[in-house]
Amino acid sequence: MQVEDYLYQKDLYLPLVGEKPEAMNASEWAILDRKATATVRLSLIPQVAFNISKEKTNAAVMKALEKLYEKPSASNKVFLMKKLFNMRMSENGSVVNHINDFNGVTNQLESVGINFDDEIRALLFLRSLPDSWNNLVTTVSNSTISRTLTLNDIVSSVMNDEMRRKTIGDGISPIVFLRLGHLSESGMRILHSKNLLPGMKNIQLDFCEGYVYGKQKRVNFRKDGKERKTERLDIGVVSVSKWEIVVCGA
Repeated sequence: MQVEDYLYQKDLYLPLVGEKPEAMNASEWAILDRKATATVRLSLIPQVAFNISKEKTNAAVMKALEKLYEKPSASNKVFLMKKLFNMRMSENGSVVNHINDFNGVTNQLESVGINFDDEIRALLFLRSLPDSWNNLVTTVSNSTISRTLTLNDIVSSVMNDEMRRKTIGDGISPIVFLRLGHLSESGMRILHSKNLLPGMKNIQLDFCEGYVYGKQKRVNFRKDGKERKTERLDIGVVSVSKWEIVVCGA
């Protein structure tokens, strides 16, 4: 149980045995057992802690918890199954916390004799992702047509995608999309409405004078024997290395 692991982490594992070590006096044992009991109770939600409120020792508390939640009763199995199938990560929720919660429930199910193979676990985890992850779900599903899905592969893909989303969210700029896709402001609004531009909060581009008045202000290369055109810049020789791309909206 995770509660046992927590007690070991806090160096309060001796009371789990239920018997006082010979080298410890009764007073020290009573204090240690009381600390362990309090630690367990404080780690539980109120509804669960209420069910063990009458237990006085740590061993009794652990036995009561085992009877309530690790006994392979039908009601306990139904409770855990509902918890797993209704599990859903919230939008913008922590992926790490969701993975831990998912593994915690599946481990509890294993302790009561219900085991899922790795592919079923992977599918259940994909199902638990919010709608904003639908693109990833589709991509992962299509990429594994010829092989079996594994939970490790899914978790790795989700973690990588979360890192990408955070990177985009921290450093995204409208100019990136203008330079790569030549998108208009209305086009970006459409993508934003479909959650395809994560991290974008304000889609408002500056007026691009060079684009609108490009014909009047474009660069012209003068050729010998021809008259100079008005309102145009003449360049005799141009080095390619000197070209600069001026992008509007920056």
